[in-house]
Amino acid sequence: MRIIITTFCLIMTFVISGAVHINAAAGNSREMELQESLDHSITDTLETLFVNKSYEIQDADELMADFCAGFCAGQNSNADITVNLIGANYDEGLVFIEVIADFSYQNNNKGKVRCRKAVLLEEEI
Repeated sequence: MRIIITTFCLIMTFVISGAVHINAAAGNSREMELQESLDHSITDTLETLFVNKSYEIQDADELMADFCAGFCAGQNSNADITVNLIGANYDEGLVFIEVIADFSYQNNNKGKVRCRKAVLLEEEI
């Protein structure tokens, strides 16, 4: 009987430590995915505006629409995403964006990841 109880406690310890590890890894991987997608999409948007000049972006609304299209294409998670434009100067290529991802862990606890990015793209003459 002692061996059965010891084995059960050992198995429960492994299960609980595994669940803690999965939850910690989930938050870190979502933050990394959010940061990478934010970096790529904002850089692509500003390159479209200044370098490639494939089409004109007239105001901040068009800039955000282009950014959001690229950002959403780079997301693989099932989080609720909120994009806040903190500030933008599209004439100078200066953009401040905050992205917030609300998600649920596997044990139904709520998590939130927040990333901010400021980018200045300088045009070479």
